[in-house]
Amino acid sequence: MARMAVLILLLALQLPTSERCAAMLLSPHAEQRKAAERALAESDSSTYRLKVLGVLVQRAHSRSAWIAALERELPDAVGPRHREVRDLLAILKDATQDNIGVDLVVVQAPAATVLGPGSPTVAFGDARQWDAWAQRLSATKGAKLLLKTSLAGKDTLPVDVEKKKQISYIRDFEFDGQKGRTVSDQLEVGVFLRWRPQLARDGRHITLDCELRVSDVVQPMRVVEKPVGKLKARVQVPDRRESVQRTSVTLPLGGVAAFAVGPDRVVLLRARIGSPRGTAAIRLPEAEVGVRSAK
Repeated sequence: MARMAVLILLLALQLPTSERCAAMLLSPHAEQRKAAERALAESDSSTYRLKVLGVLVQRAHSRSAWIAALERELPDAVGPRHREVRDLLAILKDATQDNIGVDLVVVQAPAATVLGPGSPTVAFGDARQWDAWAQRLSATKGAKLLLKTSLAGKDTLPVDVEKKKQISYIRDFEFDGQKGRTVSDQLEVGVFLRWRPQLARDGRHITLDCELRVSDVVQPMRVVEKPVGKLKARVQVPDRRESVQRTSVTLPLGGVAAFAVGPDRVVLLRARIGSPRGTAAIRLPEAEVGVRSAK
């Protein structure tokens, strides 16, 4: 208690650094939180308060609990300084629903092209590495784009992204004795990606749980003859294939990662707090979704 009293006395004489003030706001001790609130209320610098806010947004994980505690402890005074602190808390409330911006790219290319020699399963890097991967893909013959998107998600909530296509085929042939007709059907194929972001407790890393499903139909389809009375009708037998890959990747805010999905598909991703940066650097011809050439 004596140490706490000294700390409060020092705060009355000099403001703590923005990092220290943010740490005090996150403290489980009500005395430290009150001292930090006083520092914010007594500061003449809006820049100082914004710096504190920036540190909080980066570090806090379970923000809603301590924001509620701050509101309970906040003095009832309604002066302009206290209103500013309340405004700060309002911003922090919004921060409990902070967007986690994620750029996702699924490419059809040899994994070794992106991941490098030895074909590791996962590779990491910074913003410059993202550009390096983009250049490497642009120079790769036959590399095609399966899916490219930039989305903002919420902490721990899953987000689904899909690009699908309906492929028609002749499933059967019917003959009533006088005339016949073909019976068509459809298969749904494409790319489905589910990702769930989770901000680490240190506020500086994001874990992305990813599930990628890629389904396609071999083209041209196999054709078989089916006896229909005295006739023989030609029907199609689709060869539908689906691959599923589940991966969990942890990377620092602003970091990038790439992981292989089989020998010929790679997922590139990067994450940050706020809006995603975009995928303009990845320029590739688009692959025909849901179609795989017969070999």
